[in-house]
Amino acid sequence: MPTLFSTGIEALDKVLPKGIPRNSMMILAGELGTGKSVLMSQLLYGVLKRRKEPC
Repeated sequence: MPTLFSTGIEALDKVLPKGIPRNSMMILAGELGTGKSVLMSQLLYGVLKRRKEPC
């Protein structure tokens, strides 16, 4: 069973209660101007903010 991690985004964690599998690839698709880049920026920020070791 893969290790899962929280997104750090409360609304997204409600939709994905078990989390996102580590070492996996996901595709985020949508129309122009729907917030894909903003969502990924927030996801990256949330994950990096919770890291124990520096990047």
